[in-house]
Amino acid sequence: MLGISEDLSDEAVLESISNLEILVESTLTKISLNELHENIAKELLTIGKATLVGKLYINGTASTQLSMERLESICLSVTEEFISTAPSCDNVQIDRAIRCIDLLYPHFLDSRSLQQTHTCLEAIKELSHYRLESPDGVILPVQIIHDPNLNEMFTTLVDQNPGVSNDPDNLLEIATKLVEGKSTKHNKLALHAHILSACVQDALARQDFKLAYTICGSRLDRMAESDTEAANHAWQAFYLLGKHVSFSGIDEFVQEKHHALAVALKYCPPEQIDHVISTWRASQTQLSEIYKGQPPLNSTHHLNHDLRELGHLNARAKEHISNLLSWALRT
Repeated sequence: MLGISEDLSDEAVLESISNLEILVESTLTKISLNELHENIAKELLTIGKATLVGKLYINGTASTQLSMERLESICLSVTEEFISTAPSCDNVQIDRAIRCIDLLYPHFLDSRSLQQTHTCLEAIKELSHYRLESPDGVILPVQIIHDPNLNEMFTTLVDQNPGVSNDPDNLLEIATKLVEGKSTKHNKLALHAHILSACVQDALARQDFKLAYTICGSRLDRMAESDTEAANHAWQAFYLLGKHVSFSGIDEFVQEKHHALAVALKYCPPEQIDHVISTWRASQTQLSEIYKGQPPLNSTHHLNHDLRELGHLNARAKEHISNLLSWALRT
């Protein structure tokens, strides 16, 4: 430590730097002026004086200059320390970490490392608006950065923040930033599907069937068509939607639930087909009773269309589908 305090004014800091330079030049120290200024830059960033670092080493007012590559290394090192020791996502250390990266990125240096770190810090800052705790306490920024299980983290977030499903786009944006900011590979589409599935559960828990149905129909169906891992999350959301029971006991969405079960059947793995078919048949019986044996045209059309797209299932699954279609035609 060089004894530079965050309570000092910029003028006082500059005076201290001049005194340190004189000391280094006038004594037989083992430290060079370049090493001295590297330590100065690091200490200034640590105490939150990123702006002064910019004046000294980017605008060029310091007597000894540091290369952009060396400044990048210092900024990343200090930022990593901030993240490792920050007690929460909204701590002042995260703000200081962001200012460290903003000092260079993207105007002076646009490296991959700076970009990833900046993206992760943005996500951490946005997560500060949510409750996010584990059994051991608040989930720390360092855990978010290094935790490989983002699915579990977002499940926890949705569970602890009822109503978050009203704005799922914000969660998807945070997830995207974490995926892009981490050095490890994650399936972004599958993570999005997992988050939306959790949002469906949240909406259903609050008896907001329309929101859950919208999330499934406008988002999850398309994701499931594009990615098999996303489909594994999607079918479960559609299944929950299809078998949802209202607290009031009045079922206003029989047709929508029937269609949701058909979509669940489209994406579920072969070993779950018997289970889903059983629920679908109960729904079909309910529809038949309501419409006197004549289900609405739209429901029948969607069902047949969805079931005939099940070419990815194995032979046993196809046999189930064939039996189901035959049964549906007889009812």
